[in-house]
Amino acid sequence: MGKKPAASSAAAPPAPSDQQAALLRSAANLRTLRRLDPSVSEILGSAQYVVMYEGLSGKWDKLGIEGALFVVKRVEGGRCRFRLVVLNRSSPDNFTFDLDSTLLCKIMKEYIMFKSKLAPGNAMTGAYFRDDRERGDINALMERIAKNQVSTDIMEETQSQSVFAHPPAPAPAPAPAPAPAGIDRRPGCVLFLFFATCACPSVI
Repeated sequence: MGKKPAASSAAAPPAPSDQQAALLRSAANLRTLRRLDPSVSEILGSAQYVVMYEGLSGKWDKLGIEGALFVVKRVEGGRCRFRLVVLNRSSPDNFTFDLDSTLLCKIMKEYIMFKSKLAPGNAMTGAYFRDDRERGDINALMERIAKNQVSTDIMEETQSQSVFAHPPAPAPAPAPAPAPAGIDRRPGCVLFLFFATCACPSVI
């Protein structure tokens, strides 16, 4: 009888630590978000599960969107912008909301209520969070982004005003050529041309 092959003495590779596993998940999420939006450069915050609602005139409706939430930084034309993204489990239709200097947000029970003056329509958006810590972290992050965007807008407006405040003086016009006798030369003309009244959704 032949000899049995010796059992392999190689040990199984060690399982990744919690920190390594978190980094691997973050890298996978970033790849997914970049496939949807190549301008995404970084994930600033996330929540494992949220349910999205829209409120208008005191009535709340589910948007049919639930899943993982991400707050991302985007770079477009050399300028940093920020966006909230929910990867929808129910359908291919994801949720996106740009976070700008007009953003208003507030925690109400299990929800973050938010709206922006620059967003289309006058609806309030509500995000239900199962995890208290995630809700608090995301709300604080959204508030910081709105505050920093105000400073950025002021700086960009100041820089724009400084560029156009003192336009260069026009070059002196060349002396007109002497008019032939008998011709009348006349000069031409130049033309220059709401949180206090908002209730939380009652059904998740």
